[in-house]
This record gives sequence, structure tokens and C-alpha cells, in this order.
Amino acid sequence: MQSAATKTHPATGDGRDAAREPSGREGGFERGIGLRQAIAINMTQMCGIGPFVTIPLMVAALGGPQAAFGWIVGALLALVDGLVWAELGAAMPGAGGTYLYLR
Repeated sequence: MQSAATKTHPATGDGRDAAREPSGREGGFERGIGLRQAIAINMTQMCGIGPFVTIPLMVAALGGPQAAFGWIVGALLALVDGLVWAELGAAMPGAGGTYLYLR
């Protein structure tokens, strides 16, 4: 088993972490997650990729405010569902996910 100090990085092969070293040129990659990236990761974890696929289809089929109204209603229902789970989590804290509340 290799220690963290001797473990080779797959990109460089010499144990250095290429993303953390200054490259000496502009436009290099930077490790980090900003607010937009964190929101996008959170949305894909909660909702999956479905909304990103269906939004353009709904706008094309319904057009205009009808498509926006449908998504607003869906967002309100998701908010209510999230508040229910938040109350359950506050009232019955513990590990086990939904099993804790359904047993």
C-alpha cells in the first residue's frame, strides 16, 4: 500500500498533484466549487437529470407562461415536501434515512 507522499498521480506520474501546482500560465484549472457549481451538484443529486431534459421539451410544446406555471407549481410542491422531511428530521433525529420514519 502506498502512502500519500509516495502515491503517484495518474496525470503526472511523479507523485505531484498537477492541479495544485502553479502552471506559470494564465487560464489553468483551479480546484474549488463555487456557489453555482454547488447548486448544480445539489440539484442533480436531488432531482436527477430529468428537469434539464424536460424543461426545453415543455417550453417547446406549451410555450410561454404555461410552461413556467407548471414548473412553479412543481417547485412549490417540492418545497412543501422538503419542509415535511425537515420537520421529521427535527422531530425524530437519527441515522437510517426514511427507514427511521417508516418503521
